[in-house]
Amino acid sequence: MFGFGRRICPGMNIAERSLFILTARILWGTQMGHQKDAQGNEIPIPSYDYTAGFNTQPKPFNFELKPRTEKRWETIKDAYVASRKADTLRL
Repeated sequence: MFGFGRRICPGMNIAERSLFILTARILWGTQMGHQKDAQGNEIPIPSYDYTAGFNTQPKPFNFELKPRTEKRWETIKDAYVASRKADTLRL
């Protein structure tokens, strides 16, 4: 994933830890679940539906994402607004 030997990625540990923190923050603020069809049945998420090629990844799928509490939703919105203000590269 990040290369091996002399060409190992020097940022590998930072990338993995950043991904872990991001995942934890998403789970802190939201409840994830299956999306439901018109009859209220859960739509299954395919187990092995990947893109083709050398660098494969899961294909997009639908899911439900709801805030855990109103207070956490406000915290998420406030953090988003603050990050947009602080983004010097935003056009």
